[in-house]
Amino acid sequence: MHYMPLMRIIAKKKKIPEAEIDDLVQETFVAYYSHYPLDWTDPQIKAALAKIMRNRCIDYFRKRDNWLLTYYDPVSIQERLFSEEERFGRDNLSVYLEHQECEEVLNALGCMKKDWAQVFLLYVIEGRPMTEVSEKLGLSVNACRARLSRGRKYLRKYLCPEEPEKYRPSVKHKTSPEGA
Repeated sequence: MHYMPLMRIIAKKKKIPEAEIDDLVQETFVAYYSHYPLDWTDPQIKAALAKIMRNRCIDYFRKRDNWLLTYYDPVSIQERLFSEEERFGRDNLSVYLEHQECEEVLNALGCMKKDWAQVFLLYVIEGRPMTEVSEKLGLSVNACRARLSRGRKYLRKYLCPEEPEKYRPSVKHKTSPEGA
């Protein structure tokens, strides 16, 4: 067990609470001894244990994240999007139009079905991988993809009601030559 100090150092650097470190160290050793060979060299064992511990630390914080959605305040998003630094060198009209477009998107998200909005916010806005979104929501990846697709269609219909055909894939049928 001369690897235990290394595991504790990794956990402390990852800001794991002191009371939880020993549990993570134990889980790391269990994971290593149940999945890896016992005849590895010392550097191989140390590298594998360090990688497992880093992953356990990441999992620790993911499991404690009880919020399904990150709270987003439309005002703070707009302030960040249209700060003075980002407006530098642009005319006021284009800034105003972008501001209006942002408000329309936020309104559309607020009117969207909650199931679709959850997937849309986690995947598109927060940029989380689809596998993580599906785990967080307790759904299959295919179900999340379906909800994302429905949410995108809803946004298209909500934001561009006059041009619904523009986003539909066109299907061309073969026509027989005249007179044949």
